Amino acid sequence: MARLREVLGGILRDLTESRIVADLAAAEHFELYQQDPVLAHLPIPRMAVKDLTLRLRFAVEDHEAKPPAVDLGAVLDRLWRAELVERAVPNLLKTVFRRPVAPARVGALGEALAVSLAGARFALTDLSPKGLERAAEVTVSRLLAGLKKLPADVRKDLAAERTVRAALHRAVAERLEAVVPKFRQLAAARQAAQLDLEVLVKRADLSGVQESAIQEVTISISAGDLHVAAGPAPSPPEKA
Repeated sequence: MARLREVLGGILRDLTESRIVADLAAAEHFELYQQDPVLAHLPIPRMAVKDLTLRLRFAVEDHEAKPPAVDLGAVLDRLWRAELVERAVPNLLKTVFRRPVAPARVGALGEALAVSLAGARFALTDLSPKGLERAAEVTVSRLLAGLKKLPADVRKDLAAERTVRAALHRAVAERLEAVVPKFRQLAAARQAAQLDLEVLVKRADLSGVQESAIQEVTISISAGDLHVAAGPAPSPPEKA
């Protein structure tokens, strides 16, 4: 059976090759038009398709799940640590101290807190509400531990522990809300990359499949979706 990606890839390949065939046909007629005194004043016929929509009906015959090529959890952990270090930590340093931190010390304090996050596993592969709550708790605990390891002369200026903990929870929740949509997209892409679907696409094969089991995928392509591999895009061709 054909795999779904092979069917869709073949359709996109044929669309590309159809443009090549059309261009070759126009090139073959170019010399003829140039040699004829009347045709030389007329535009060479060339069809341009601005928008195209294809609807593919298929039924899944079988599927195969491949082992993951990358550790999604490790990827999400790394992205989350970067998000914390680059965005959350600098803002935290403005809220967890009783008085403003000198700009010259912000970098050093940020690096100290970043160390507390190194190597942490946040279990972000579970993006359910409970999973995100656990990830937030791990994050807050790590940051609290990092604050407690700061030099004594720095810790004395920290706000009350309740205030610090509340600030950490707010900052972590805010950053999680911002990045979770991207994390969900990465998780979905990983899942799709692991799954190979063998499909039935011929009318004769689909005739024996219940309508409720038939899937559809629609591909819509416009002129703006077609890009030249190198160099500027050509001017829109004249219609026949």
